[in-house]
Amino acid sequence: MTVTEPGDYVTFVDLFSVPGGGALAVRHHDWVVAATNAGNLTATPASQSVTIGGMVTVTVAWSGLSVSQHYLGVIEYGDGSQSLASTIVAVDA
Repeated sequence: MTVTEPGDYVTFVDLFSVPGGGALAVRHHDWVVAATNAGNLTATPASQSVTIGGMVTVTVAWSGLSVSQHYLGVIEYGDGSQSLASTIVAVDA
């Protein structure tokens, strides 16, 4: 689930079957991606002209990550004045 607006949320998970009928251990991860750039996720090229329906290639690199951690970032696409779309980038280091 991706939530893009601040607020209080409640999430429910319906589990219909557990192998063996016992308890199921579940890990929960949550992230808050700040509106400011942390400086360690880069996209190359940083900007480029595009056309509707056209394809472009963007290379993403992340530096300074600690081993055995989960990371989440967002790459936003815009027209220079507003964000129009985004891609979520997740890494298990």
